[in-house]
Amino acid sequence: MTGNATLILNGEEHPHAPGMTVASLVASLAQSPAGVAVEINGAILSPELFAQRQVQPGDTLEIIRFVGGG
Repeated sequence: MTGNATLILNGEEHPHAPGMTVASLVASLAQSPAGVAVEINGAILSPELFAQRQVQPGDTLEIIRFVGGG
């Protein structure tokens, strides 16, 4: 994958394009930003910052989807 770098997403290597934001990464995973929590390098990222925070090579992300039920 020329031009792509690698990050760790939910414990596995995952390619990403340079300049990709957390919002675009979440969208590429077919997730709604309103339905997820994102942790980057051990810190929770506020949803208001998803569109501003670019992912970097070597970042470690955990993306957790909220699930309703009873």
